[in-house]
Amino acid sequence: MTIKECLDIIEKLYREISIIEENTVQALSLSSSDDLHQEDLDFSNLYIELKSLLIPVLENYKYLFKTSYASKIKKVYYVALCEMIKQDFYRGMLITFRNVTGTNISNMNHYYDLLSIVSRSQGLQIEQKAGRRMFERAYILETGIPRNMSKNVMKMFLIYWRYFREEEKLKRLELFRSYLQGQEYEDEYILDPKDAELFEKYREELCEYSDKVYLVFNKLDDIFSLLDSYNDLDIDVTNSSYIEQINAKLGYDMRTVLRDSDISKIYDAYMRKLTISKFKKILRNLPRKETIITPKGFTSNSEKIEKNIVCGIYGIRGNKYEVVIDPTIGLE
Repeated sequence: MTIKECLDIIEKLYREISIIEENTVQALSLSSSDDLHQEDLDFSNLYIELKSLLIPVLENYKYLFKTSYASKIKKVYYVALCEMIKQDFYRGMLITFRNVTGTNISNMNHYYDLLSIVSRSQGLQIEQKAGRRMFERAYILETGIPRNMSKNVMKMFLIYWRYFREEEKLKRLELFRSYLQGQEYEDEYILDPKDAELFEKYREELCEYSDKVYLVFNKLDDIFSLLDSYNDLDIDVTNSSYIEQINAKLGYDMRTVLRDSDISKIYDAYMRKLTISKFKKILRNLPRKETIITPKGFTSNSEKIEKNIVCGIYGIRGNKYEVVIDPTIGLE
């Protein structure tokens, strides 16, 4: 790629990035783009062009930063790095950079110098620990949990919710934070040895990004608490109008907490798995003679079923709901 071609792409991308930022500010009702985080923005449709700039800018940044394009180059390159983390992060920022570009970096000093200049220019604070600059931690805190880590974050959360949800929110989140930071939880919480083993595996994988994982858990905790509070069969978390109502209560979009294409399916599956106590509340909200198909396939009504609830799949208003001991089981 020539310098001119590189600058032409940067100019084009800068305009498109600005438009996406303006649209996102309006969609989130923010006062300005200064209130945006990269986590709020979706540049996935620009990613192919963004990552095509990673090596050309690295090889020519000392010259490029002396041109009148310098501020635009830094902004676009920062977005490219953030989108790289969102889409392709794997075991560290340098490894990801090499995987995405298919290039072994010949001058590591240039790589870290460029990262530092670009990060500072966009106000990203890079922590230093034992002489090491924590680029990955800073970028993940800004961009959100990367796509390929999202499924394990959700799996870890479901184990957390299974065993900790009866505690008050502040206590359960504090227990989780201390565990992420290395403190062992009490055996009385996670009783199943297999769940305990998986919980530890996910902790080891995610502990370096504990600040961001904790923030995501805080939001997921709010979402699942809200879903648990609904005793109305008409709530449909696959329906955009209901999602908007839920998002208005949360103050953020429940579908974007994790970059997991299955997240809405998990919410929906969770809503269709009912504890016995929640099923009782739902039955009491239904007309007393509401027709219900029992797990054995017989037709009954809500008044009779409430007196003798058994676990299994019930048919209500054309939908299936499973009464279970724990609604998180089977969602992983």
